[in-house]
Amino acid sequence: SEAAKISFDLYIEDIFKELSSIDENNNQGISKSRFSEFLAKIPIFLAEKIFSAFNSHKDKQILNFTDFSDNLNILQYGSYEDALKLIFMIYDFDNDEQINVNDIKLLLSYLPYENEAKDN
Repeated sequence: SEAAKISFDLYIEDIFKELSSIDENNNQGISKSRFSEFLAKIPIFLAEKIFSAFNSHKDKQILNFTDFSDNLNILQYGSYEDALKLIFMIYDFDNDEQINVNDIKLLLSYLPYENEAKDN
């Protein structure tokens, strides 16, 4: 609904204001390190991939409001195809336009492992 979309946009604005700062070139945005801190519960390499996928200005080390907002809106309200493209960019770790065995192995290597053979 439109009300939910407006609420989501306001929520995104609040998060951006909380996380952003102004860099030496007077640009406001979220730094890669601050973005990674925000996503502290996921492995750093994945947070960096999300930052990179969201960042349309690949030469910049900050994520501007437009990129932050647009990409979160794609994930929340975008078409299935657009969301899938964004998720694909995140999981294509070696940027070869394929998700292959090495990408999956890298992702799985960071999942927590609990030994099933516990002492009784």
